[in-house]
Amino acid sequence: MLNNSDLPPKQGKTTMQWIIAILVNTTLLTYGMQAGWISPMTRVLQSKTSLVVQQPISDASLTWIASIMPIMAVFGVPLYTYLADKYGRRIGVLAIAVPQAICWIIKMVTTSVPGLLIARICAGIAAGGCFCITPMYVKELSQDNIRGLLVSLMGLNQNLGFLFMYAMGAFLDYYTVLWIAVWLPLVLIALLIKIPESPAFLVKLGKYEAAASTVALLRGWKPDDKEVVHEIDSMKTEDTYFKTLPHISFISILKNKPWRKGLLMIMTVITCQAFNGSFAIVTYASTILVTSGVTISPDVQTLSIPAVMIVGSAISIVCVERMGRKVMLSSAFGITVVSLLCLASIMLVQHQGGSVPGWLPVFAIVAAVWAYAAGVAPIPYVVMAEMFNFQIRAKVLGCLVTYAWFISFVQLFAFTPISNALGTYTMFYCFAGTNLLGVVIALVLLPETKGKTVDEITLILAREVSEYSNLIAVNTALLNYGLQIAWISPMTKVLQSETSSVVAKPISDENWSWIASVVPMMAVLGVPFYTYLSDKCGRKVGVVAIAVPQALCWIIKLLTTTVPGLLTARICAGIAAGGCFTVIPMYIKELSQDNIRGLLVSLVGLNQNLGYIIMYAMGAYLEYYTVLWIVVWLPLVLILFLMKAPESPAFLVKIGKYEAAASTIAFLRGREPTDKEVVNEITYMRNEDMYFKSLPPITFLCIFKNKPWRKGVFLLILLGGIQACNGCFAIITYISSILGSSGVTISVELQSLSIPAFMILGSIVTILTVDRLGRKPLLVITYAITVASFLCLASIMLVQHQGGSVPGWLPVLAIVTAMWAYATGVTSVPGVIMAEMFNFQIRAKVVGLVTMSAWSVTFLGVFAYTPISNMLGMYATFYGFAGVNLLGFFVCLVLVPETKGKTVEEIELMLSGGDMIESKNEKRDSASNFVS
Repeated sequence: MLNNSDLPPKQGKTTMQWIIAILVNTTLLTYGMQAGWISPMTRVLQSKTSLVVQQPISDASLTWIASIMPIMAVFGVPLYTYLADKYGRRIGVLAIAVPQAICWIIKMVTTSVPGLLIARICAGIAAGGCFCITPMYVKELSQDNIRGLLVSLMGLNQNLGFLFMYAMGAFLDYYTVLWIAVWLPLVLIALLIKIPESPAFLVKLGKYEAAASTVALLRGWKPDDKEVVHEIDSMKTEDTYFKTLPHISFISILKNKPWRKGLLMIMTVITCQAFNGSFAIVTYASTILVTSGVTISPDVQTLSIPAVMIVGSAISIVCVERMGRKVMLSSAFGITVVSLLCLASIMLVQHQGGSVPGWLPVFAIVAAVWAYAAGVAPIPYVVMAEMFNFQIRAKVLGCLVTYAWFISFVQLFAFTPISNALGTYTMFYCFAGTNLLGVVIALVLLPETKGKTVDEITLILAREVSEYSNLIAVNTALLNYGLQIAWISPMTKVLQSETSSVVAKPISDENWSWIASVVPMMAVLGVPFYTYLSDKCGRKVGVVAIAVPQALCWIIKLLTTTVPGLLTARICAGIAAGGCFTVIPMYIKELSQDNIRGLLVSLVGLNQNLGYIIMYAMGAYLEYYTVLWIVVWLPLVLILFLMKAPESPAFLVKIGKYEAAASTIAFLRGREPTDKEVVNEITYMRNEDMYFKSLPPITFLCIFKNKPWRKGVFLLILLGGIQACNGCFAIITYISSILGSSGVTISVELQSLSIPAFMILGSIVTILTVDRLGRKPLLVITYAITVASFLCLASIMLVQHQGGSVPGWLPVLAIVTAMWAYATGVTSVPGVIMAEMFNFQIRAKVVGLVTMSAWSVTFLGVFAYTPISNMLGMYATFYGFAGVNLLGFFVCLVLVPETKGKTVEEIELMLSGGDMIESKNEKRDSASNFVS
């Protein structure tokens, strides 16, 4: 017979939580209806033949009626924050429904401008509480495993409100709409009398029995059940702790490191959300579609956007507890980046008199609106509700929602004049950049809050942000590398133009070829310099030594445009490039913990591709010296930041500075130097260091005599050679001729921006998947995709060589797929593996050797491509590239080990088979002697 203690945990019910969450979220349904009311009613209120108004409302008056709602929401937030903190969350929700009802009643009584303004003021004040009180109340009623799902109902109800109002406004008369809508808040007020107060607020008041009864009601348990008692005890402990502290003000919140970081992080996400471009998409949808030859009736168009948003909201509800907040938000921002780049490019093509297929803008608009509703709009509020203790939740959410309404008002106010000044397509490119920032923040900085307690989230905030912020800053050297590599493309027309005011005389083709090709040559020479420097003086010094020549490169270009001056500048850029792929992956690996090192090292590719697209965009629209003045500050700021950045703990252990190493790890992990995890990590490094110091000096000959090291080096050199000769540089070089011969005409600006845009998308996929799929599957899959793409391109070239033709979309698809796969795995994952594969005592030597080999092969590939292509034909060369990628596929499938989450010792064992077991035992014995 089983004892009670042996019984499985008691399963509760979630029915009551669902009922109350749906009921409370009807405030968002009413908000959606009140926000959407202005659109269908404009034609009624401004019509000269309307029976609703005595005289048509002027444009100026209607603008005030439309825009006063977000302004009043800013003022409404502090009122609801105070109410919720002083009188309870339930009273706060009730105080939302009351002005919502008053809004509809006033509209029924009068249609005068003052009356409608007062009604919209009521709606605006209530809107301030909708996004502040409702998510807070729902979060505090919900259990951890469904709280994200229930908070996500906000977005669904809001979009349902839009759809209902647009549908009623299109087919029903003015007063019928109001009579239907007015009952929603009135019924809600009646039902709110019976719903319970938040258990967290009851504990805060000391009403523990009432709190236990509420938890029992919500979970389907009894008040004396073990689960209820445990939940109430947890709240009581937290409440007791906070009551021992001084009065919590905004100043004390900002002084608390995790709270401050959480607050600033959510504010940044909200800024990306407000400037993500969804308002502009809705505003310009008609214009874009009409210009593209797509004709949709106004009623269908009005209903289609909220319908798509409802589908997005439904997806959010289904996936938020499965995929997690981080993945949902970063994926939604990523989809929006691609959609907005597509829309901006469509506008640019139309601005230049071109045309695009009718389905393309429809697809881009639908994807952007869907992504906004699925992730960009709802997820920040889910995270916001989960991140803070209930004692400060009202204050913090009030501050964040006030900021959200204010920044939304700024965006609405500023969009039209900025768009008129810079052009709508430029604004959409800027919106794409904002969403790209959102991707990076969601992937790298935002903690995953799914299923975690507030204490766990606070610990993550304290631990990870220091680690992420340092490594993001270091990766700006790769952003600068991308800018310097791409600089040559947009500046060719400036420096070789006979009418240019930048140069005294145009630079010849021969001199320009030297200026363009000197970077990879100098990178080969730069690698051994940075290898020696990072091994002798430290990784941090190595990164500083990258930023210095990068800064010199831009400064020299500012001072002179002569051929010797530009050659000197590009030599500086080449030397720095040699260090970018040697020191930075090594430094990042040694600062990162195992579970995120792949993600952080893969930022190398994202920053490089960001550099490309930023330089192409600036080069297309800004003058020569403006570009240089913008970019010169990047390495200078990095140098200043690096003064405060920590040295690699592994290097500090290597030179015997154990206390400094422990302090660095504690800082990066958000722990104390005496914590068990920090001590274990330092002890492991010291044991490994002692073992290596007991060996003779490690030379390159010693490395090649060691079987796993030798195998690892040859494997990485082989991967580097395959990557360098995989053919993607040829695609970039010959994209115009490939597309032109296929009948596809794309403007130079659009062509320049499209390739790095898809490479950025590939880099984002790498960051999302490298620590989920693993290194080996990602490489195998991307090489397989690249093989298929190059076989397709080669066949297209063969058909064209024989006088045939192919559909215009086919080469575009093949090129996009190849470049996406190249950025996703082929070029990014080998760097991750290289950083993980070797002990820190030999890492600098090996990484230097592999990187120098890769740069040498790259230079030979660039040098040899044109004569080989001329001799054999371009199609034969691309079949050759497909063969190289096929070799890469088999090398990765058969020879490359999976390094995800494994220690260096485990990777060495995989490389050597059983030969390393003896040396592993020796290392363990020597480590045990050291510890004893």
